[in-house]
Order: sequence, then C-alpha cells, then structure tokens
Amino acid sequence: MDPAAGAMSEDLLIAQALAARQLAHDRIVLAFREQLCGNGPGPSEGDLQAFARHVLVEQTLLHLRQGGARGSRLSEASHGERAV
Repeated sequence: MDPAAGAMSEDLLIAQALAARQLAHDRIVLAFREQLCGNGPGPSEGDLQAFARHVLVEQTLLHLRQGGARGSRLSEASHGERAV
C-alpha cells in the first residue's frame, strides 16, 4: 500500500472515530438536559456504554498511529497478555 494512502486512511478512521464519539457525547448531553427539564429519564445504559466504546476506539487508533510502545502494549492486551 502506498504510504500516503495509508496515512489518508488512518486519518479517515480517526476522523470517523472522533465523529462517532462526539455524536455519542452529544446524545448523552441531550438526554441529561431533557432529564433536568423533567422531560426524560436521562441517558440509557446503552448510550453510556456506546460512548465508552467510542472513546476506547478513538484512543486506540490515536495510540496505534503514534506507533510507540503503547501501541504494542494495546496489541498485547487485546490478545490476553498483561500490558505493563
């Protein structure tokens, strides 16, 4: 793969992860706002879990992009090995 194309696809993945996380965040803020106004129960457990997953994906992509030791530890952790 062309290095420039790889960098562009990395940038696109990170931008998509950032956008997904921001949408999840906005949904939670709106749900809390509605709850404060007496118009709803607040964010669901699913909303909060989705936000947490989006944060993890975004952070993982950013760490992998940096390519340092942290990225290799994330890879080890995903395979069940203990990251130190």
